[in-house]
Amino acid sequence: MNALLASDTSWTANALADQSVAVQGVGAMEWLLYDRQADLTLPKHCEVAMAVSGRLQQSATALTLAWQKNPWLGMPPSMATAEKLGALTHQLDYVLKKLAGPLGKPGFPNPYQGEAWRSRHSLTLLSESIQAMQVQYHAEGGIEQALRERGNHQVADRVSEHWQLAYDSVPKDGEPLFDRLNSVPGYRDMLTVYNNLEYLKLVLGGQVAQDLGIVVGFNATDGD
Repeated sequence: MNALLASDTSWTANALADQSVAVQGVGAMEWLLYDRQADLTLPKHCEVAMAVSGRLQQSATALTLAWQKNPWLGMPPSMATAEKLGALTHQLDYVLKKLAGPLGKPGFPNPYQGEAWRSRHSLTLLSESIQAMQVQYHAEGGIEQALRERGNHQVADRVSEHWQLAYDSVPKDGEPLFDRLNSVPGYRDMLTVYNNLEYLKLVLGGQVAQDLGIVVGFNATDGD
């Protein structure tokens, strides 16, 4: 961002498309709005902010268009269910990694690793991510429906209840994650959230996959 601001280039959304992904997304806009080094009263900052917001709009439009095509249409039901479970566990693993970073090791948290730590919206984004995974689990033709169709109602109920438990365990008292990690009770609260999500990861990759006859393999976040 500093290199961008120091450049003589007149930045536009299209010009940013050829730059690092770090200056094209929400993180770049957050830096411009909330970082101590940022100063939107300066013309160059304003120019870059307009370019980043334009690039965000381009990316959002492309994503919306991509979502219009259902990748599971035409797949055999068993394959589609396996793909849906894989997508859900992949997203869950990604959220766990984003939470593990700021948690660090017990007694040595690293709040600067938290998503959106500058704007203090880490917990809001975490809640939204969990809620989105809940919707994915309960969706028509999704994992819960597949479990119930096979008669695994108890497993479906248990997973459903734990999604809600994980969502409810995210603190909603307004204290940012950045500050919360600096106290023992606050750290303990976030560890509870992590453990709830870890349980869901284990049960989805274990009991749920077994009941659906799915073999869970490596995913894109494993680095293999």
